Amino acid sequence: MKDFTKKLITLSLAMLMLFGGLVASIPAQASTMDDYTLDEIYEDLVQEILEEQGEWHPLMVPTILENTGLIIANDTTSEIIAEAWYYDEDGNEVEVDLIEYAEMMNESYQINAEDEALQIMIDLGLYRIPHESVTTRGVGAGISYRFFSITNTSPLGNSSRMTPHFVGPATITVSSSITSSRTFTAGISVAGQNQITSTVNFTAHSSATSAVGGTWSVPRNSTGAVWFQPRFNRAEGTLERRSNGQVMSTRHNVFVRSPRRLNSGHADGIWSLRLS
Repeated sequence: MKDFTKKLITLSLAMLMLFGGLVASIPAQASTMDDYTLDEIYEDLVQEILEEQGEWHPLMVPTILENTGLIIANDTTSEIIAEAWYYDEDGNEVEVDLIEYAEMMNESYQINAEDEALQIMIDLGLYRIPHESVTTRGVGAGISYRFFSITNTSPLGNSSRMTPHFVGPATITVSSSITSSRTFTAGISVAGQNQITSTVNFTAHSSATSAVGGTWSVPRNSTGAVWFQPRFNRAEGTLERRSNGQVMSTRHNVFVRSPRRLNSGHADGIWSLRLS
């Protein structure tokens, strides 16, 4: 990732020098440096992020668990998840099917990698043209925004380790919490953000904090810790900036990610026992 980011920085500086910093207004076919288009940079960056995160696969390893022996393992990080659960709206612990959890994580990794790649491109001044199409049609007072939501998903966020590692057989109790925050596509004004949060069909919480408590067991001959992976509501769509009713600019693939909350007020998400 570091080498690829250096490549992006070099390309960004070169393009700013060549095109006077007007990267966002360059047609896609002209946005090329040594036949390396912005779309290709974006796709390569997404793939680079996915390769670092790895992919989860179900495995049967009877010697690790005393019960079913089903685990899911990450082919890059070598992490192993032995069991997973979540809390329902009434605070009850509900077991998560590990095969379904692996599918959820892999799908979420794709969404998260695309969001992260877009943010990096924007931060470096390299705008992927289909995501950042701005056409100025007028200037004036009475600025307002309209957001048209196109897709709604509920991806999982990054996992956080909530306990130290314990050598089994051992009992683990969660005594710490973590807070997840709402994020938007980079470069959206506060007024634009307010329009987005008032338009989406879910409550766009600014933050949510995980619950504390719960006890889980590490099997013998293993070392384990409890992890938490928050769940987000995510909306993606088109944001129009208007002046006295006239469209001044349009941004496509604008997104908001908001942490989901349970009735208890705690963050929604999936807890897991990860072994090594």
